[in-house]
Amino acid sequence: MIKKVIIYGLPAFIFVFAAIALFLIATSMGRALVEGGIGDSYRLGLGVSKNDQESLKWLLKAASNGNAAAQVCVGYDYVSGIGTSEDDQEARRWYQKAADQGNVDGETAMGFFYYKGKGVTQNYQTAMSWLRKASAQFAGTGTAECGIGYIYLEGLGVTRDYQESMKWFRLAAEHGSVMAECNIGYLYDKGLGVPRDYQEGMKWYMKADAKGSALADNNIGFNYEKGHGVPQDYQEAMQWYRKGAEQGEPHSENSIGNLYKNGFGVKKDYQEAMKWFEKAAAQGDPDAKKSIAKLKVKMPI
Repeated sequence: MIKKVIIYGLPAFIFVFAAIALFLIATSMGRALVEGGIGDSYRLGLGVSKNDQESLKWLLKAASNGNAAAQVCVGYDYVSGIGTSEDDQEARRWYQKAADQGNVDGETAMGFFYYKGKGVTQNYQTAMSWLRKASAQFAGTGTAECGIGYIYLEGLGVTRDYQESMKWFRLAAEHGSVMAECNIGYLYDKGLGVPRDYQEGMKWYMKADAKGSALADNNIGFNYEKGHGVPQDYQEAMQWYRKGAEQGEPHSENSIGNLYKNGFGVKKDYQEAMKWFEKAAAQGDPDAKKSIAKLKVKMPI
């Protein structure tokens, strides 16, 4: 089945700092910068043994001294449980500090905290406000724009508007957001805000696939299975589903199960189908759970 990218949690921010030696030389850049560099060195194992707890200790020093980048890193550690136990409220506190300094990653994170209700009361309007602040800087990776697009796609705290959603997904895609590329493909597949165009949808899925998107692989597989924009080809569909499943994509796992259950492109095999349904169900896929119940009726005791 064709799937859109659902925003499940916070985006993973990429830590890009210089090696510890460079920071130690550049002491004029300030104590907080040096502390942040040491923390990053322990995180990445640059010249020292990798140690998440030691990394967090130094990042906390830098964050306490006002380093916004370190505050983002500390927030990420708390929300992810890296070097410490997970603590959404503590994570939000540090992201808030970074956001208050105008840090685009901090602002984006605050948007997702309010979107998900992590460490705060869920509030889509406040989420939108933070995401718009981040987007206004034109300095991010498209994550904020993609979040805005998804809010319009689902009508969360705003009037559902597929054309507005497409506008924001396109802005995000211009910044390289693979999630946005997938969702542009989804809108073309479904004809939401644009005329339905399977071939255009496939074009965008292929863009996302080139960046490693497992969900794009699933959607490409679905189009081959159904013959949407391409000749129907169950074997080609299987190849794309397997590519998604290799990355743990539950929709692809469920789809592989369906191909085995129905004997599409492969020999019908209920045992193999059940194996794939169970893989998907273990990740919480609701369709897979229904598939298991239906297949049990057909399988011999």
